[in-house]
Amino acid sequence: MKQIILTKKENTTLGMLTEPWGSEEGVPVELKIFQQEHPSLIGEIVVGHIRDIVKNIDAAFVEIAPDTIGYLSLKHALIQPLNRQNPAKLCKGDRILVQVAKDAIKTKDAVLTTQFSLTGRYLVLTHGREGITFSSKIKDQKLKDICRQAFESSLSEEHFGLLFRTESTKVPIDTLMGEMEKIVLEYHDILKTAETRPKYHVLKEAPSRCTNFLLDVVKDGSDCRILTDQKDLFSMYETMFSSYPAVSVQYYEDPLLSLDKLYRFEKAFSEAYAKKVWLRSGAYLIIEYTEAMTVIDVNTGKCEKGKDPEELFFRINKEAALEIARQLRLRNLSGIILIDFIDMTLEVHTEALLRYMREVTSYDPVKTSVVDITKLHLMELTRKKTTDRLPYLSEYS
Repeated sequence: MKQIILTKKENTTLGMLTEPWGSEEGVPVELKIFQQEHPSLIGEIVVGHIRDIVKNIDAAFVEIAPDTIGYLSLKHALIQPLNRQNPAKLCKGDRILVQVAKDAIKTKDAVLTTQFSLTGRYLVLTHGREGITFSSKIKDQKLKDICRQAFESSLSEEHFGLLFRTESTKVPIDTLMGEMEKIVLEYHDILKTAETRPKYHVLKEAPSRCTNFLLDVVKDGSDCRILTDQKDLFSMYETMFSSYPAVSVQYYEDPLLSLDKLYRFEKAFSEAYAKKVWLRSGAYLIIEYTEAMTVIDVNTGKCEKGKDPEELFFRINKEAALEIARQLRLRNLSGIILIDFIDMTLEVHTEALLRYMREVTSYDPVKTSVVDITKLHLMELTRKKTTDRLPYLSEYS
């Protein structure tokens, strides 16, 4: 079962996700630091002010708050200025309804979209799209046809589309209809309110990074326990997840043993910051960061060599592959990743290792692609960048 542990160090909320991993239960696979001074804006819907339009890159730079700029690609943007001075195109100085799709990272501005979305538990409404779509995990064609038949008439005169999330298959049509009506009311209220509001006005606030993290973990409908020693978090999430039958929210209170000690937060963070990671066999990983890529080296270390080194190296490499897949999530690594496994002479072992790496990285909710093994016997991976790498926490680093 998945488990999320939430605690605080001064003004910083710390999160840990544990899951079954390999043959073990309750292994930390993700660590999160939610700092109050760096809140996420993802999901915020705001009246933006077009500061500049750059034709050669077909984009606009939009102010969403004083001295806060977002990047808006005009390739698929909806041309709907709120001031209506020129409804056929967007111009400098226009007010426009936008949603933050990606937070600003380092020197890159936040990414904005005009096709804003409202997310419910079972449905996602997207402004400016048409039709009904389904989560890729929904394979039942008969169920899809029933949903289309029930909902298409409601969308005939609307300017939005509906996405059915995976959990929508577990509830009756009436429940889905009720959620759609609620989201549609919110949608029309946002559109109506936006017309009379000045620039920078926030029409829908972004959920906190912590809330987004929890929603991402529980969205597949699997059993999950949320455990916290913070009364404010317990109260908020107990209410939020009261209608989620697979999610339990519990308050931890023990004066003799703190929650962070019970779940060994210090050990987990120290491991995530370490250059060297030991494996049970006595082998170890070296993880190095560069500007261009992350490089991981697998070494035999203290592992005793037997009569059949080829089998030993294959076993160590598989153990390393499982741990590397966990470290990618634990440290939130992204971009190009090169792995120097222990050299093996049998092609069958090399192919088996490649297949195993693809299997263990498939558990990662962030898209990870195992490309191939190069002529220099380096395994190439790429992992999609969602947020920055796990930041350093001075108490643990």
